Amino acid sequence: MDTSYTIVWVVSIVIFVFLGYFLVRRLRSNRADEREEQIQLAIKQEDFQYLKPGILDDLSDEDVLTAVLFHCMRKEDEDFDNETNTFNESENVVYSIYQLSQAVSGKNGNIHSFFISPSTKRFVDIISDAFEKVGAKDLSELMTAARYFSEIVEDENYVEDPIKEEEIMGIYANYNYSDYTNEFATLVSTTNLQSKLLQFVKNHKEDFYDYDHDFTADEINDIEDDISEEETE
Repeated sequence: MDTSYTIVWVVSIVIFVFLGYFLVRRLRSNRADEREEQIQLAIKQEDFQYLKPGILDDLSDEDVLTAVLFHCMRKEDEDFDNETNTFNESENVVYSIYQLSQAVSGKNGNIHSFFISPSTKRFVDIISDAFEKVGAKDLSELMTAARYFSEIVEDENYVEDPIKEEEIMGIYANYNYSDYTNEFATLVSTTNLQSKLLQFVKNHKEDFYDYDHDFTADEINDIEDDISEEETE
């Protein structure tokens, strides 16, 4: 009996060690994959700061949206205080939708933060129209109602107008911020928003190219950097 009990424990320990070994390897592999993804993303961020005319035709669908977003991020960084809005209409459409998606993502994400955050304030007025322009009508209607709801909540002097509320709120009349956030997530997954965004970018690709940027100077700098690295080695 004692011998059997000992054998069971030994076998159990061996199994735990075996599983633990492969679990550690898997975790290390995952970390390595994450590091590689971060490196590749950093490279893309550098490459896509400025978009050379024609480049969007040569990229995969996934990289098209990535390139456009990094392009917009660079323009936003250059005008950090938003003293002058350097975005054209197409850039505003894509980037406002991205900013909203960022606001509602994560464990504590909520659509409320999109309406009250100083960093997204300039996109509030155009978000409904942005969804309309990419062909996401349901999301456009949702954001129209959500914006109106936000105005009611934030404005202490709001005067109730039942007729106006019924016209704007529609089926969202009894929603709160959490309801709007959940409905947004549902509509994003059921309306092929990414495909609509991708098609919008392809239809307006000329609006994302940096025609005023000197790409020749970039190429010269890259060559000089390569030469410096070779000399260092």
